[in-house]
Amino acid sequence: MNRSKDEFPPWCKDSTPTNKKRNKKQVNKYQYIRDGAKTGFFYNRVPKAGSTTTSGLVWRIADHLHIQFPSKPKCANYHTHYAEKGALIRAFGKRKRSHSFLLASVRDPAARALSRVFYHAVSRKKQDPTDELILGHLHDPDRQNGAISAGKGGFHMEYLTFTPIAKNSAWHKETPNTVINPAAIHKNVRRILEDYDFIISVERYDESIVAMQLLLGLEATDILYLPSKISGDKTYTTTEGDKECVVLQKSFVSDPVASHLASDEWYAKQYGDYVLMEAVKQSLDLTIETTIGKDRFQGALDTFLKLKARATEECLATAQFPCSAEGVLQIKEAEESCYQGDCGCGYKCLDRLTNITV
Repeated sequence: MNRSKDEFPPWCKDSTPTNKKRNKKQVNKYQYIRDGAKTGFFYNRVPKAGSTTTSGLVWRIADHLHIQFPSKPKCANYHTHYAEKGALIRAFGKRKRSHSFLLASVRDPAARALSRVFYHAVSRKKQDPTDELILGHLHDPDRQNGAISAGKGGFHMEYLTFTPIAKNSAWHKETPNTVINPAAIHKNVRRILEDYDFIISVERYDESIVAMQLLLGLEATDILYLPSKISGDKTYTTTEGDKECVVLQKSFVSDPVASHLASDEWYAKQYGDYVLMEAVKQSLDLTIETTIGKDRFQGALDTFLKLKARATEECLATAQFPCSAEGVLQIKEAEESCYQGDCGCGYKCLDRLTNITV
């Protein structure tokens, strides 16, 4: 989807749901979530896979395109956690491929699972990170807070698929070390790769978003970001309902947990996710080599990294996150600094830094 920088993108416009009775609710001042949306910039937020940072990017891209094309309607952008069964299909199942852009992100399954446990259970719920707690969560197939799927090939596989995957079709507890029907899992991976216009590799985040920038005809300033949830020496997050700030506990791996994450059972449960993760990385390499060109890509990456380093140095200290550097709740201040919640915090400073007038 290569686009000239002077061409208004076909996916950057609003749309009306096919069925007007379907859900349309305002999530915040920037975003609507609609079932049946047909055109727009869509992002399926896999939990703990760079979702907060990437949501901020989606908002930033929409804002900057509106600046570039002020006479055009503001770019429609929809992004949330589509954890409810069938929610993804209801939201984007009828999208126009030529007039929409669907984005996702994937992360190493073990790193994502541990991040979810320490974020949700240990930090927000203030539970002790015992081996029993961590291992229990690593066996949890919950669609939002879990670590695995119900035998469907992995957490990412269930979260990203538009084609329902049967329960226990890829893994079953009676044969815990065995991958069931690898060929079918590979087919499901291919479907996911075909259903999305771009998938970010969290382990290669900056490379991924620079490649996306070049494919979409954007500028380095359009994808500039600050680390989310960082507001000083410590990392804070809010509890449910934004009632208070708590320190985001760093994850660690004990010997029993490490043993489980290295086991045949873990890899069998998450086989599809590991295949998908590697396929996304290979796709990125192929896109750089054959579509963008290595020299062009490296030049754009160098430019972005220099700009990002400057932005971090000049804007991170002044960005107002939902929690202050001392761990004090500051929701009103964050509303002025962030697009929503802790997404895109410090964007006004980034715009001043790059001489962009919003």
